[in-house]
Amino acid sequence: MSALSALTREELQKCQEAFRQFDIDHSGSIDTAELRDTLNVMGHHVTEEECFLMMSQVDENLNGTLDFQEFLDMFVQMKKLELQRGGDADTLQAFMVLGGNEDKTGQVAISRLASVIEIFDLNVKASDIIEQYDTDRSGLIDYTEFKAWIGNAADPS
Repeated sequence: MSALSALTREELQKCQEAFRQFDIDHSGSIDTAELRDTLNVMGHHVTEEECFLMMSQVDENLNGTLDFQEFLDMFVQMKKLELQRGGDADTLQAFMVLGGNEDKTGQVAISRLASVIEIFDLNVKASDIIEQYDTDRSGLIDYTEFKAWIGNAADPS
């Protein structure tokens, strides 16, 4: 199902308005800084890692920005997640984007993690994540390890 067919006319209009507001430099795309700054202004204080997760779930071409279609896809995903809001749907989706499976099997390779971190210019090193969270020392991040990392990134207290 395409994002357009999953949205009402009113939701589409709201998405167009929101995209214009998020696209601070009027480039036709939204980068992580624009996403984070806009969400912060709206009272949603998000970390760099949380912005990375939101964007990486829909950045189809891995260019580190969201065009309008990708923005719509993000909105549709958020809408679906709100409906199924139970447990760790956001974490699972991010795990799947990075190479894991829907049934929580599979692993995230350090090369994929490093590539996405570089694309989104995050202030974290894949090697540090592996060192701290790869409890079985496999050189890969399984779902339990990924969830521990994301939980810590989302709640740095």
